[in-house]
Amino acid sequence: MPDFKLRFAVAVCRLSRLLLRLLRRGGTTLPGVLALKICPEIISKLSAGLEIIAVSGTNGKTTVAHILENAIKSDGGGTVVCNRSGANLATGIAAELCCNVGIFSDSRPKYAVIEVDELAARKVIAMLQPRVIVLTNLFRDQLDRYAEVQSAAGYLREGIATVPEAVLCLNADDSLTVGLADHLPNRRIYYGFSAEASQSGCPKPGEEGTRCPRCGAQLLYSCSSYGHLGHWSCPECRYSRPAADISVERFFETEAGSDAVFKIFGKEYSAHISAPGDYNVYNAAAAVAGALAAGNDIKSAVGALAGFGHGFGRMERFDVGAGVLMILIKNPVGCDRAFDYILKSERAFNLIIILNDLDSDGRDISWIWDAGFEHLCEAGERLNRVTVSGMRSKELMTRLEYAGIPDGKISEEKSIHGMMKELESSELPTYILPTYTAMMKFRQRLAKKTRRRGFWEG
Repeated sequence: MPDFKLRFAVAVCRLSRLLLRLLRRGGTTLPGVLALKICPEIISKLSAGLEIIAVSGTNGKTTVAHILENAIKSDGGGTVVCNRSGANLATGIAAELCCNVGIFSDSRPKYAVIEVDELAARKVIAMLQPRVIVLTNLFRDQLDRYAEVQSAAGYLREGIATVPEAVLCLNADDSLTVGLADHLPNRRIYYGFSAEASQSGCPKPGEEGTRCPRCGAQLLYSCSSYGHLGHWSCPECRYSRPAADISVERFFETEAGSDAVFKIFGKEYSAHISAPGDYNVYNAAAAVAGALAAGNDIKSAVGALAGFGHGFGRMERFDVGAGVLMILIKNPVGCDRAFDYILKSERAFNLIIILNDLDSDGRDISWIWDAGFEHLCEAGERLNRVTVSGMRSKELMTRLEYAGIPDGKISEEKSIHGMMKELESSELPTYILPTYTAMMKFRQRLAKKTRRRGFWEG
């Protein structure tokens, strides 16, 4: 029988969420804050007995979690607890467990897919005691929170070290991710791109993430996909990329998704991935690894790639005007992948970029100078107009001017109302690239316009 403190914390959490949602607020954080105040051990207590898959890393967490939820459900796993809203700190995780793990009845879900922030991982993973941990990648992100990427790696390693029985699903192409498990006893499943799928040049020497995680020497690459991801080896200590158990052999991108061939433990499987972009092919491979580590059937894990719903603001389409696609941006690599996807289209387009610097966005916006805004010039006349907005719109406008975007194509619009009018009257498709808090606010307006579900509903 659950103790009184636990019952009271769950009741307060559920009631506060109900009230917040009646007010059309998400209720993803405050209810968890209250629950943790009343019962600090609530995450450990409610997660006990659940088969948990934890997902962490810099980019792709929400998408991987969505695919895993779909995979488990399609394999007969029943109800899956999942923090679909992306509230991945201890407060958000506590709220989700309180509202979805019944202690007032005998009914209890078996599985949980929990997205975990890298900084929170060192404590939250120990609380959750996951059976499987899926790590996507490690890139520089939010310098004010994580400092350098090695700091985020350290937080994750601390968390992983508390669960030696957990199966680790690691990106073989990311030396930083592979290095997290160095000298740990955990069983590992590696995923990554084949040399043919990588199809790219090699990272520049000295680029972040291209140093050996063991000895610090400059890594050598035979091929790479983007950033520091690729087939790497150290010329000094002979540390090298492990063979991928789940390999993306080749893939073909379309605007609606990608068709891919995976080699899984030596056997090839064809799959359709219902999200476009090469980074989503990585996300798909990570999710397959996680599903197999959790005991799913290979065919159902691969089949789940075709039917998952996109996370809010992540390649999310809205039927407004000539069409809107929202792509969350938050760091240089993620921003570059968004540009890469946009530039593959042969159609003319408008672009809205919104830059905020609140806590959830990261106070340090210097990353915009490392993102390749210059690539937008490759669109030529296809780039019809760029609208900038947000708290740091002036800096964004300066960045675009330095990138070589003609002044006549850049305008500033501070209000969401003004941008909505722009979208509704546009005869060209529009890509919206917002940082996190801007995405949350703008998406709410778009969701209301198109009668889409609230962000907390996934």
